Amino acid sequence: NRSFSVGAELAEFHRKGRGFPYEVKDAGRIGQWKDLWGKRIDQLEAFWQQKIQMPPHEPFDKKMIESFPYYLGLSENAVQYLVDTELDDKPQVTDSGTICHQRMERNTWSPESLIRIPADWVFDHAARDLAEYMRHTFLYHREDLLNQGFHFLQEYEQITPLSSFSKRLMYSRLLFPLHYFETVEGYYISSETEKHYYEENLDSILADSGRYEQFLNIGEELMNMRSGEVFVPSVTWLGKGTVK
Repeated sequence: NRSFSVGAELAEFHRKGRGFPYEVKDAGRIGQWKDLWGKRIDQLEAFWQQKIQMPPHEPFDKKMIESFPYYLGLSENAVQYLVDTELDDKPQVTDSGTICHQRMERNTWSPESLIRIPADWVFDHAARDLAEYMRHTFLYHREDLLNQGFHFLQEYEQITPLSSFSKRLMYSRLLFPLHYFETVEGYYISSETEKHYYEENLDSILADSGRYEQFLNIGEELMNMRSGEVFVPSVTWLGKGTVK
């Protein structure tokens, strides 16, 4: 019957996970984001190059061909932001590896769901879970984000304050358009009966591109405002869209 705060519970989960005493190999992701993102970018760019050599046969092909350069640019910004963070900032004790989720979503945890499945876990920086929770909230629970703002992060920081390194790492992950990559990749490996789901997803992502930019811009401002210092450098071209 205790009150349930996802932010605080996740911070406690990460705190305990930092004490995991064994070496993690197959499920280890910490320090690998740059390489994993780079491979993903290269693969989709090569596929895009193939597509532009032939007339698109489906509406999805045309939308992917037209939108990819924008998301390629956003992806390259994310990689550079990550590289700059690792060069310019210094990790703290709370930046050590911990147990995270392969994909932390808005409803991964709830007061009704008390079971955690270890097969869904990876060993990574806590910023992975924070960024993916915020991304999923923006994409699928927009009203909660508008009403509560970044309250989830405030709950988390009541247990574990975020270092500037953590904030910049989280921001770099939000910059990387994982939702776009997963939608495009999912479409081309899905069956005919599943393609409609990815078509709708892509339409939603493209329609929301301006709002996502502003979401990133507002997030950077709020994280810096609460700290009183410029912990999260801005990406100057972001935030041209409008929030509805």
